[in-house]
Amino acid sequence: MAEVFISYSRGQRERVKVINEKLSALKLQVWFDAALVAGETFGDEIEREIKAARCVLVCWTQAGIDSKWVRGEASLADAGKKLVTCMLEPTELQPPFNEIHTEDLTHWEGEDAYAAWLKLLDRIGHFTERPGLAEYARIMGEGGSAKALREWANQFGADPLAADAWARIGLLEGESSAARIKREQREARVRDERRRLVRRMSQRARAGHNARPGVLGTFSAIALVALLAAAGYGGYRKVEADRHSAAAAAALPQAQDPGALRAFIHSYGDLPLAAQARERLAALDQAAWRTADEAHTREAFQAYLDAFPSNAIPPPDYAPDARRLLERALVVERVQDLLTGLGYFAEAVDGRMSRATTAAVRAFQTEASRRNPQIIVNGLIDDDGLLIEDLTLAAAERARPVVPDQTTVAAPAPAPSQDFLATLVAQSRAPLTRADFESFAAPLNMEWEALAAAVEAESGSLGSFDASGRPIILFERHLFSRRTGGRFDASHPNVSNSTPGGYPRTQDARWEQLREAFALDGAAALSATSFGRFQMLGQNYSSAGQASVFPYVAEIAHSERGQLAAFVAFVRANGLDDELRRRDWAGFARVYNGPGYGANRYDQKMADAYARLKANPMQ
Repeated sequence: MAEVFISYSRGQRERVKVINEKLSALKLQVWFDAALVAGETFGDEIEREIKAARCVLVCWTQAGIDSKWVRGEASLADAGKKLVTCMLEPTELQPPFNEIHTEDLTHWEGEDAYAAWLKLLDRIGHFTERPGLAEYARIMGEGGSAKALREWANQFGADPLAADAWARIGLLEGESSAARIKREQREARVRDERRRLVRRMSQRARAGHNARPGVLGTFSAIALVALLAAAGYGGYRKVEADRHSAAAAAALPQAQDPGALRAFIHSYGDLPLAAQARERLAALDQAAWRTADEAHTREAFQAYLDAFPSNAIPPPDYAPDARRLLERALVVERVQDLLTGLGYFAEAVDGRMSRATTAAVRAFQTEASRRNPQIIVNGLIDDDGLLIEDLTLAAAERARPVVPDQTTVAAPAPAPSQDFLATLVAQSRAPLTRADFESFAAPLNMEWEALAAAVEAESGSLGSFDASGRPIILFERHLFSRRTGGRFDASHPNVSNSTPGGYPRTQDARWEQLREAFALDGAAALSATSFGRFQMLGQNYSSAGQASVFPYVAEIAHSERGQLAAFVAFVRANGLDDELRRRDWAGFARVYNGPGYGANRYDQKMADAYARLKANPMQ
């Protein structure tokens, strides 16, 4: 299924074809089927493609306004909250489309750095989770310097265009002065000829003439020669083409590593020699993947992705598998680290699910199941993080100081009564200030902006407190069931259940749920509840140095500063302060939010917040 569905009036096919090809060149999957003929109602294919697309780009013209098919496609996209619009000619839009911001491309003639085009790409990038799309187009439209591309690639390393950016960087930084001058002359000429050609075709399309089919191609060097000759502009002279081929023949033997081969393909992809480079790159790719897969460690998968971040050659493409297995290896590595601390594992912490790792997991599960019968002994690492949760709790329990003579210790104080819940009301609802962030960041030797950026990205959408001043909560019935050994599952399924879920919609209903569980086991109920702005689970109390869950929750309920203290304690206990010091947003999000952090762009949100705070600090 396509990422971008383009809707347009058939009379503007040649102008829209420019848009299609530019989006495709940016490695977006585009649905652009000018051969499909609409019937009396929407065809199944159109409806399916619109619903599956990340966004729908409607190219408005007067004919489009008059077309019930274009209006219908726009309405369907608007209902799905995925509508993006541009205007190809002066057009008076009709409600409700006149209330939607529309980029004006009436004078656009294919320029990559045209302001309205970049704004359109920014909108498409938002829907397709490609936030660097417009910036890449701007950089390339302005000549694609190595410095600008390096900054872009370091910020958007997971973008499908990152491999192309690094390949061009390798090309630019490996050039001699003479080669650079020749390349810049060639690229300047190509850009100017292409710009003039696109301008002419746009003018012809606006004038109502039928443009020659297939005129706007990918503009590779050889295709552009024939294209420009047919258009009457001349083209490269034969001697220059010969030099181009000779330079390729000299460069290919030197291209042995992935970066050099990608740079060669980027520079000479129009020549037959590029096929040899692609075959060589594919062979290196397969060999590197076999090595990584056989090792099956975090380091091996990361090394593969560093060399082959995305595949610019024909399938097979191993990068998606490498990313998936890397995420899994990080989980295994976390488990190995916890098992090592508990004394179950003595091998290398490498993220490989070895026999020793399986045996250690099974040994831990066997011992833990004696205290909690719900723990299954299978030697496996589950996908929902319950094993890591059990290991973390066990590590916290073991970290508590041991009293040498239990016979001389007084009985533990009784747990607070039901009235304890009534005390969980904010004593101060003042928002966090720069001084708050500085006071917590300074002992960790990190920038306060880095801490504030993480706080902004990880804050819950509901805020810190409800209208009554109680901290925002979410009760987890499956955690309560686990902590109480399932003994309340039959009698109180609303609050004790081995299956996650059963979340009431309102805060009042959630607090009633907590009260019911609290009456059964107060400590377990609070431990199974997440509180406040950061939705910190009560069971994390040991990470904050608290002896029990009750003072921990009381501090969270006291103020936003108390909630920040709980968040920082969790960050330190999980070794995430290093990531914030290095501003390794992806590393932080991978642990804090889990392997799926990329889907919600937590790392990018932190990067954006940090940049904004640096530019405009809090007072």
